[in-house]
Amino acid sequence: MTRCVFPEPTTTSFEFVRAVLLATGADGFHFIGNTYFNVGDDGGTNVIDADTGIVDDLQIIGNLIVGKFAEGAIHSDKVCTNVVCNYNLVTNLTTGQHAIEFSDNALGFLVGNRVETNAIATAIDNGALSSHDNTWLTPQGADTEAAQVNPTIDSATTILGANDADNAYDSSTVAANSDGSILERLEQVDVDTSANIVQNTLDEKCILASIASITTPDQVLFTVAGGPIKIIEIVGIVTGAIQPIYAY
Repeated sequence: MTRCVFPEPTTTSFEFVRAVLLATGADGFHFIGNTYFNVGDDGGTNVIDADTGIVDDLQIIGNLIVGKFAEGAIHSDKVCTNVVCNYNLVTNLTTGQHAIEFSDNALGFLVGNRVETNAIATAIDNGALSSHDNTWLTPQGADTEAAQVNPTIDSATTILGANDADNAYDSSTVAANSDGSILERLEQVDVDTSANIVQNTLDEKCILASIASITTPDQVLFTVAGGPIKIIEIVGIVTGAIQPIYAY
């Protein structure tokens, strides 16, 4: 099926529920260079639905798909084989739904697709497809460059995840090494702290004391105790009269 056009219906509720429903064993189906629009309130479920059974040699290439879909615009929950889903432009305007969704472990390639959904988490579910250079953007994202789909999502194998409070990376096997990577050096700091190595810090304070009248030569202004303590400076300010001292 190639170069077909599925226009926005001129009558409300005349939309296709599905443009293509693939039966089990519909091997060798190729959907190439087609155009599909369905942005009205009565959106469909999918453009391509491969949920009935396993399909081999499924090729979905170079299509323009824009609409409101109750599931992924391109959708399969079966282990389809030899899938090629490449260079499609897909927008799903339904909040929380995917643009491309292979929810089981389909095998093949998912390359160079440009998709738009309300959130990157629902951009593409690649199943087990080998994915390369797929990008996501919010619909009509003004003055914004599309983001790479997979590297921005947290996983247990990468420390570079989404900007959230709970990155999924497991650092429990990082070795402590004072000359190693940043993570290894941080682990060494943790080990040092656990071993009760003292890390001294400077706690600087200014203390004020006063005596109204000095009557003896051994009056105490400050009592220094504990420590270690380093006295940096003592400044005295006299606000009263000083008895002159004469030497003969």
